[in-house]
Amino acid sequence: MLLFSTSNDFSRKRDALRRILETHVDGLIVEPTKSALATPTLDLYLQIVERNISMVMLHASYLELCTRTIRIDDVGAAQTITQHLMELGHTRIGGLFKFG
Repeated sequence: MLLFSTSNDFSRKRDALRRILETHVDGLIVEPTKSALATPTLDLYLQIVERNISMVMLHASYLELCTRTIRIDDVGAAQTITQHLMELGHTRIGGLFKFG
């Protein structure tokens, strides 16, 4: 098992993807870096696809790639949780959220 943290940095991501390609992994779980932007690592992702390496992306994906993606419905989850707390009689409900 290999684990890489890119800190949302494209150059660190490129290094990680190169190592993955050199290591010949069987599968890959990816949380895309800055997925709203064009990815400068598309060439490496295409190599992964060409090698038939199984890949799943978390929370987001790149439009150029046709990959399986697991997304969390944060809004729907917040609505369900809030409704549940209200059904239990709670009226003062707060939340802590990560942005960016």
